[in-house]
Amino acid sequence: MTNTQNQFPQLFLRLALSVTMLSAVADRFGWWSAENSSWGNMKSFEEYTRSLTFFFLKL
Repeated sequence: MTNTQNQFPQLFLRLALSVTMLSAVADRFGWWSAENSSWGNMKSFEEYTRSLTFFFLKL
């Protein structure tokens, strides 16, 4: 088990990582405003991903 001295930094790191991952998901779903967004919507994300993975079969 971790001692109490290491619990706060570990909790902070877990929360920071989860916020960044959820922020990326929110961007792909278009929940961020246009000036804060990279993709803007799921369609743009899918098109870019498809251009990177052109060697996979399209379903």
